[in-house]
Amino acid sequence: MFEYATNTSTSTTNIGGGSLLFSGVFSVIFLTFILIIFIILYFFLIKHMRGGKKNNSIGILKKYYIDNNFYIGILKIFNEYYMVLFGNSSSEIIKKMSFEEVNEIIGDGQKFFNTFTNFLSKEKDKGE
Repeated sequence: MFEYATNTSTSTTNIGGGSLLFSGVFSVIFLTFILIIFIILYFFLIKHMRGGKKNNSIGILKKYYIDNNFYIGILKIFNEYYMVLFGNSSSEIIKKMSFEEVNEIIGDGQKFFNTFTNFLSKEKDKGE
């Protein structure tokens, strides 16, 4: 009454070591290639992103360090110049400067300290 069907087909898959070895070597070469591409891309992006976009209208022209946490900088914003005191989490404009004053200060570092101390003494005299 009941007939039993039997499947006598056999699988022809090659389970030999040759194709498995080729697949493993190909995978290692492919992953190495991808890793090298990512490293090159990483260094390329770091090199070009570190400085950010260069802007000639806004920037710090010169820095004079007072302490590890404080420095005085000559800040250029468009065509105006400011002497600014920068700290860890704050900044304060000390003086608006002319182009001639900036050239005088940047021209020689020692002149900066003389100009700065003269400015402070003038402000002290005005305050008294």
